[in-house]
Amino acid sequence: MPSSYSNFRFRFINRWGSAATLFSANGRVDRENGIDLGGSQLQYDDLSDTLLDGNRVGLVLKPYLTLTRPLTDQLQANSTVLVIEIMDDFAFNIKSAIDQNRTSLAMEQLQHAGEAKGKPNLFRKIACPKCYAQTDVSNLASPWIYCHYCETIFNQFQQTLGKSEKYRLCPICQYYNRVQLFPEARFYFTPKESRASYQEIECCDTCAQRLYETIVWKNAPFLFALPATWYLRFMYTDDRDPALAELAQANRLAQDGDLKQADVLYSSMVLRNENHPGLRYCMGRAYLQSGDNKKAFYNFREALEACHNYEPARKLLQLYKKEIVEK
Repeated sequence: MPSSYSNFRFRFINRWGSAATLFSANGRVDRENGIDLGGSQLQYDDLSDTLLDGNRVGLVLKPYLTLTRPLTDQLQANSTVLVIEIMDDFAFNIKSAIDQNRTSLAMEQLQHAGEAKGKPNLFRKIACPKCYAQTDVSNLASPWIYCHYCETIFNQFQQTLGKSEKYRLCPICQYYNRVQLFPEARFYFTPKESRASYQEIECCDTCAQRLYETIVWKNAPFLFALPATWYLRFMYTDDRDPALAELAQANRLAQDGDLKQADVLYSSMVLRNENHPGLRYCMGRAYLQSGDNKKAFYNFREALEACHNYEPARKLLQLYKKEIVEK
């Protein structure tokens, strides 16, 4: 069930990516009253989408809204996006609470519309087992269902596909893989580059491996950053889903142009994971990158057969069709 309310502390993020204020303000997500941001109110119907990046939540507003001056001043440059930084590692919970409430209200409207047309029994909805946002599955008959809001893949019994609550599209390479926050510690002084910094970067195991190989030898002479670098390596090798054990390696081979070896690994995983839309998406993306549009098209179609609303495959398939039409 959607959260009735959630209180949180936040700061607006300005167009330069830093906190707009020194001190945090109070916010609240409320089913009846919408979203309160330091006294400025937003309704769920005002949103067209929500985004999550670490401890930051992006609120994509519908165009031509009339906003209060405090909210107007915090919009990102040339956009209708508000970005807020959530305190206390509560960002996922707040985004989920927003999505739960807005999808619950949207499903109620769809159900009422079906009843008005005399077809109340044709409407079906289901809640994501991870974020509890609701999806309209009235016209979906595939084995798997995709949650647009947290990218989890699950079935009609609300059982997730393997460890898909941890697997989604990497924000860096755009391949399906396990994604998490990795430590990026840089402490080195070379003739060409000097760096002393620490941050957390959200990416997949493949991108984390590339990062490790880039910084480990630079950090080696200066022991200060090595523990964090070794921990990065531990994170991208530990506790992978056994059914997708070769996924990070297959993605790297595909990205590096070795499609022959990548195809061997992808194919073996497909045999173990029948109807896995994420694997088919990766194969389609790899073939698209190599210029084999026919095989790319086939794999995107297979992904959609397994999960009719799998947006990553649908978007690339639409792009592929558009390119064919233009040619």
